[in-house]
Amino acid sequence: MKDVQIIEAVKQAVDTLGVEIFKSSSFVNVLADYGAFRIVEGKEKLIIKSLIADGYGVKIIGWLNEHKADWKRQNEDYVLDFVSRGNFDKKEVSKVANGLLQGVGLISDFDAAETVITNPEQELEDAKMSYLNSLERLVTKVKDCLGLDDAYYSVEACNELYFLEGKIALLMQHLNEKDVDWCKNKKLDCLAKYRAPYGKRKSVAQNTIDSLTKDYNDLLSDGIVRPKGLLDRAKPFYDDTIADKLGEMATKLCKAQTILGIPVTFDCKKDMKDAIDAADKRRKVIRNALSAIIAITVAVITIIVVSKVRYAANKPSIMAIENKIKEGDSLMSLKQFDNAYIAYEQGMSSYGIGYKHQMYQSKVDGKLNELSKSAIDEFEDQCNAIIAANNDYLPIEELMSVMPEQVRNDGKYADRIQKIVKKYQQKADESFEIRYDALLKDLSKNKGGLSDWSKQELDELLRYKPNDYWLNIVKKRTTK
Repeated sequence: MKDVQIIEAVKQAVDTLGVEIFKSSSFVNVLADYGAFRIVEGKEKLIIKSLIADGYGVKIIGWLNEHKADWKRQNEDYVLDFVSRGNFDKKEVSKVANGLLQGVGLISDFDAAETVITNPEQELEDAKMSYLNSLERLVTKVKDCLGLDDAYYSVEACNELYFLEGKIALLMQHLNEKDVDWCKNKKLDCLAKYRAPYGKRKSVAQNTIDSLTKDYNDLLSDGIVRPKGLLDRAKPFYDDTIADKLGEMATKLCKAQTILGIPVTFDCKKDMKDAIDAADKRRKVIRNALSAIIAITVAVITIIVVSKVRYAANKPSIMAIENKIKEGDSLMSLKQFDNAYIAYEQGMSSYGIGYKHQMYQSKVDGKLNELSKSAIDEFEDQCNAIIAANNDYLPIEELMSVMPEQVRNDGKYADRIQKIVKKYQQKADESFEIRYDALLKDLSKNKGGLSDWSKQELDELLRYKPNDYWLNIVKKRTTK
């Protein structure tokens, strides 16, 4: 076969009709018209016809358009697969394929000589050697002897090995080799080399069980959070930190038991549930006993009479706290949160009597919680309004003043307040930088002098960052 005839014919066909001609069943006839087969020396025409019918032309168009780095590997795999499915000689198919690739400019003459497949036996040996080297290079070793596997291959490693495994499988299929599990067995052999001896694994597992079992049980018992009041019906629970620690300990203990071949008995979620249920059951017994005592006591006392007497005696104090609560409600509706907070606190602090003290304390606590949330909502609304309008950003301290100091210092609101502050500060700093640059450009434009606009802008920027060194220098220099 004269390769140059096919190469030149492909070039002329593509120049005249475009690469889409590779999809056409008449592609062989087009090449013949351009003189590709003037010298007939074999099965070139039949090979090209079969390749195009098999979809090889579509693949070439895809490689031209997508510019994928691994197209040569895909081409090599395709040629091997095509030969394994037909009765053509590998060398002849490889030469014809390279002629088509040269014709569209995908490979050079040198590349074509390098990629002709002539010795599949040697290629298989080379692929196997490359695979063995890759197994050693890509293995990830695990230091924890409690792991069920002391080494593994990551997803990225498996993807890299996959290409070699496909090539080896195609070459084996072509050479009729029957060892289809060769890659799998070599991978298992490589992993087995890094597996710790059973004696060492057994020793580590036994030491883990001996040292962790007591700590696990102690944490299971001592780490449970119980409501403070015995009459509180809230259920005991574990906080996230304790739950995570128990989970880690249970995982290690389960692995240790698996290594020793004994039944796994540590179940973190079940153990925590059982501990919570047991603690809750004990609280119910105590709570029921207290309820019985209270019921007997209440039955003995003439509640109605005593209540009326106590109410009459403490009516001035009751009226005083009720008035303070109303005053606080009115101030809170006007968003005067500082004054409202003071009103609520004064009302409770002045109510020193014992008549329904817990009821009023609970009521005031509820008002304070409501006030705190409303003040934070107002703070957030003000921040969001400035961000949405992209107005002049005020110092965050000025906006935070809408919240009473007690709210700002209350730890349970710290995360939410910090989140609002962070969002506002980020937007404010971005706006400040843009306006700062605009001010500098205006100064440069006016040869260091301040225009009417820049005078106002300088004052507004200083309001946001009163201690900015360069802004103060500009202010001082331009107001002399």
